Amino acid sequence: MKKILFILAIATIGVACEKEHEHKNLCPVVSEKAIPTSVSSAFQGKYPNVIVEKWFNKDNKGYCALFNLNGKETKVLFDNIGNFQKEEMDQKGQHEDDDDNGCQCHTDKD
Repeated sequence: MKKILFILAIATIGVACEKEHEHKNLCPVVSEKAIPTSVSSAFQGKYPNVIVEKWFNKDNKGYCALFNLNGKETKVLFDNIGNFQKEEMDQKGQHEDDDDNGCQCHTDKD
């Protein structure tokens, strides 16, 4: 009986975690070529010689860049015309916007 309860508990946790992940509204990944020149120039001005791992389109209102800075995964947001908005660093490799509006630039290593 204990084994059955244990299996049911594990299955319930697994389903709950998967459903939580399904509900995330993720920002689409975009190619570097799709980034406006004003945004890529602003990025290079602020972070010279840094290579972007992934770019994300943030609700058609801006672009998020994911890269490594001093051993920490970093995400920065620029608006569509290249104005810097914010920077987030995380050693775990998970970045999500802290606002409840729009998509999340979720960057787990898939």
